[in-house]
Amino acid sequence: MIRDRYIDFKDSEWFREVEPELTPESNLAFYRKLSGMTQGELAEKLGTTKQVISDMEHGRRSISKAVAKELSRIFDVSVERFI
Repeated sequence: MIRDRYIDFKDSEWFREVEPELTPESNLAFYRKLSGMTQGELAEKLGTTKQVISDMEHGRRSISKAVAKELSRIFDVSVERFI
């Protein structure tokens, strides 16, 4: 009998390879897409514009601590992902 096994993705070889490339900007894009949200939908939740979200995702605008806290709440992940 084959049993399904689950491992923490942080223990995977893939994660160890990509972890150095993770940034607050890439995390923002990742969690937004994972939750099926458009930039416009996220902008609406944050009370800002689609352009601001795009700028944050592409590193043209930093993610403030206040926005990081709100993103943490929206995506139900640690605030450290965005700072």
